[in-house]
Amino acid sequence: MGHWPTPVRRFALALAALAPSLALAEPLSSAQIAAIDAAANRALSATGVPAASIAVVRDGAVVYTRAYGMQRDGQPARTDARYSIGSVSKQFTAAALLILADERKLSLDDKVGTYLPTLTRANDVTIRQLLSHTAGYRDYWPQDYAFEDMTRPTTPATMLGRWAKAPLDFEPGTRWQYSNTGYVAAGLIVEQVCGCKLMDFLRARIFARLGMAPVDIDTGLTSADPAGYGRNALGPDHLQGHDLAGLAVPGLEHLAHAAFAEAFHQHVRPQHQVAAAAAEQFVDLERRRPAALHEGAGHGARV
Repeated sequence: MGHWPTPVRRFALALAALAPSLALAEPLSSAQIAAIDAAANRALSATGVPAASIAVVRDGAVVYTRAYGMQRDGQPARTDARYSIGSVSKQFTAAALLILADERKLSLDDKVGTYLPTLTRANDVTIRQLLSHTAGYRDYWPQDYAFEDMTRPTTPATMLGRWAKAPLDFEPGTRWQYSNTGYVAAGLIVEQVCGCKLMDFLRARIFARLGMAPVDIDTGLTSADPAGYGRNALGPDHLQGHDLAGLAVPGLEHLAHAAFAEAFHQHVRPQHQVAAAAAEQFVDLERRRPAALHEGAGHGARV
């Protein structure tokens, strides 16, 4: 049982390896550090954001990290704090399916009905469309507000029964619309094919090989970890506990290190044929979508 984001994206990561060498890159000057700190503090003051962490990468190495503000009441922010990264964690579900595709255990063009036959028009929707948010399944998260059911424990099957058995919002493959629901289905497909829990697959095939030690966000975080802030309508900010969605990832030194991506390709997916083809099609989809819909490949990160 878990809260609304479901096991597809409900874990936290403690990165234990991939630490960069600081000696290989030229450090920042005191003037540069002062300018960065001033800009960060101005941003917090102007926006009301309670905390932020930054890392500066130079020549592939992290040369500066600092955290600003308060990560919860009475606790200054730390650079090794476990912050939720929300839907950026969808990449791990997608990576799991690409690994299985590379191993010929499934195809990205398989119909969803092969694995989840009771979903709406499951024989017209492909795995590729789930991953690229073009399947047409209605999103269970309305994006601009959280309703009460999101705070209650649920299961992936319950979520799909409510949202993925409703009529499609559009014909599969004809439009782009962000859908957390589609990634719930994608996670269940991983579990059916590998015969294990999604989290167990990710631990064995991705996290362990990258030196990452994940914990469940429902049970692995403590009062020492950052807590989310929110507001009701136009009311003041208030502490609301841990985020309901996604990963929580500590260690800016690890996340910002250029070797992270390199290590993923070297140790997790040495064969790139399927991934390259999938990436090409996703990039083409991005090019064809109206500019107003660009959400950083559907993950909400603007780059």
